[in-house]
Parts: sequence; C-alpha cells; structure tokens
Amino acid sequence: MIRMLRLFLLVLLALVCGCMKSVPPMSADLWSSGSTGGAYESPSPAYEVEAADDFAPAARARSASAPSEPSEASPATEPSAAPSSTTAPSTAPERMVHYNGYVALRADRPEEVVATVSAQAVTAGGFVEQQAGTHVTVRVPVAAFEATFASVLKLGEVLRKSVAAEDVTEAYAAIDLRLAVSTATRDRLMVLLAQAKTESDKLAILAQLQRVEEEIDQLGAQVRLLAGLAAFSRISVDVDPRRHDTTLPADEDLAGMGWIRWLSPFTRTLESSGRRVVLPLPEGIVPVTLKGPFSAETADGVVLRTSRIRNEPKGDAAFWVDALDARLTAGFGGTAPVVLGPYRGLSFSDLDPAGYRYDVAVRVDGAWLEVLEVFYPSPAQVERYSSAIQAAVGGGNG
Repeated sequence: MIRMLRLFLLVLLALVCGCMKSVPPMSADLWSSGSTGGAYESPSPAYEVEAADDFAPAARARSASAPSEPSEASPATEPSAAPSSTTAPSTAPERMVHYNGYVALRADRPEEVVATVSAQAVTAGGFVEQQAGTHVTVRVPVAAFEATFASVLKLGEVLRKSVAAEDVTEAYAAIDLRLAVSTATRDRLMVLLAQAKTESDKLAILAQLQRVEEEIDQLGAQVRLLAGLAAFSRISVDVDPRRHDTTLPADEDLAGMGWIRWLSPFTRTLESSGRRVVLPLPEGIVPVTLKGPFSAETADGVVLRTSRIRNEPKGDAAFWVDALDARLTAGFGGTAPVVLGPYRGLSFSDLDPAGYRYDVAVRVDGAWLEVLEVFYPSPAQVERYSSAIQAAVGGGNG
C-alpha cells in the first residue's frame, strides 16, 4: 500500500507539473494614474528582480484603450462574487480587474463627507472597509465604481485623485488550478484510506490527508480574496489631507524629494522604474501583481507594496530616513523607527489610537532606491501580521 501511495503521489506530481506548464501567461493589461499592476506570481526567492522590459512603455500601450479617469471608463466585466465554499469554480472569469481609486479632498466639514461616502457605498451595494478619523475606505461592486467615484469627487475641493487597476485574472487561475489539484489529491487519498488494511498504511495516509487539507484551506482563502478584490472595487478618501497643506518649496521637489510628499497609506503613488522587487511573504498575504511594482494584500486589508526609483539625489538609507521624517511626520499622529530586514525607515501612526499604521522603509542599491510600504488598517492587523512580515522580509535578507 505504501508503494502504491508513493507511486500515486509521483504520478500526481508529474501531472501537476504538466498542468502548470500548460497555463499560458496572460498579458497584464491595466490602466492607472501613477500606478501599474498585473497578475499572480508565486513567491520568489528573496529580493528577486525582473527585467525592466516587463513594464516598459510599450507594454502600457496595450491598455491605451482603457481610460485614465473613471468617468470615461467602462470597468471590467463584473465577476461573480467570491466563492462561499472552500473549493472555487474550476474556471476564472475571462478578466478579473481590481480597481483602486483614491481621492484627497478639502472640505469644511470632513466628518460629514466621510459619512456621505460611507452612505453612498452602502447604497451602491458595498460596505465600509475601514474608517479612521477623516479617512474612509469603502468597497463597492465593480459595476458601481465609476458612478460612486464620480460622486465622491463632488464632495469637496479635489486636491489629488488617482485610479489604478490590477489584473488578478492569472492569480486567480493559477491558485484555482492548485486548489483543484489539491482537492483531487484529497479525494484520492480518501479512497486509499478506505482501502487501507493495516494501521501503518492508515496512519501514513492520514498524515498526507492532514497536509493536503491545510493546503486546501490556504488556497481556498487566497481564491476568495482575489475574487473579492475583483468583485468589489476600493475607493479611499482622505478628507483631511494634512500632508498636502504643508507644501514644500518647489526647489526641494525638483531636487528629487517630491515623491515623498505624495506618499499615502491608502494608495500607490510611486511609479516604479528599473526592475521589479519581489519580497518573500508570510502566510495569509497574497501577491496580486505580476507586472510593474510588486503588491500583495490580506483578506482584512493589510497592503504591502514595493517600488524601485532612482537614488537621486544620491544618499544612503539614513539620508532618506531623515528626508521621510522631515516631510511626512507633521501629517501623522506619531512616528517610530522601523526595520524590516535590509530596509530602514519610519512607522507612522494615525491620530486616532485605534487607527491605522503606515510603515515606509528604504533600501539603497547603488543607483537605485527601493521603497517598501506596509499599511495596517488597525492595531489588530499590526498584532496579527507585523511580526510575520518582519520575519519573512528579514529572513530573506541574504
């Protein structure tokens, strides 16, 4: 029986390899305002970099027909809602795109604006994902994204806005395939368990079943996360953009510091150059991009982003940490040093003690500066994920 089990697993492994090779790569068509995105990539060795050609201007031209403003956009075909069971459908929608809108507003009554945005999301069939002070993040059905975003723009003076799209189709398909294989493995093991004659055979099969069941649970959670991202677009609204009020002199922006002033916990603002930086991830954090800047998320709103920009003006990590401190600290409730493996930076906290935490850390690589951003919606997510992220990123250093 043990020989039969080993033979079955070897044959299954060969079939899996063949299936994975048969999945054709999908183009990372997407549109954004200062952001790029893509589809799934299995976690790679620490700090893997890919060729810059992956997100050259020619690649972006493939999505030129997609608009840069939601008022002109036609969001992707709405996918079905996230699967309610562990086992997901065997085929993904033809295109699954997660839209992420961000608006910084100035208004006389920020609290009323936040309440209005929340009410609009609920009316559209969505929900409030996170609210802290004068910031709110809502999720709305993809079909309602365009109209809801346009309504938000009318609620105050628009200081900044952006819309990004991340194609998660290949992520969904790749993980769904692994889930289907694991489910088939479990079913076959159940048959073998029923046929087992000796206690040793049964124990060996039960051990395999436990491992496969754990894998099915993890893959099922990842499939539901990606399906949810595609089904419900995200809109983040900052109605008290304190950082925008402390405008820096133009000469400092021109000196290469302008990108710091526009960093935001709620959306990607950096347009990455050079090569893509992929970080190791702990369990529960799912990569959602294949092309362009690396991005990963959890089901409860933790977001990890990396970008790679020119190290101009040329400085070491301490120089850039001081620059972050000088330009961002005034806009938050507090700061503290943070170290994430080879990255050094600052942890910014919301004015509300029960609010978010935003880590920004940098790593100098010669002519390049790598920027790591981690957003935790609340202290609960900090407690749940911060140590795991630290261990994963730190463990990959070397």
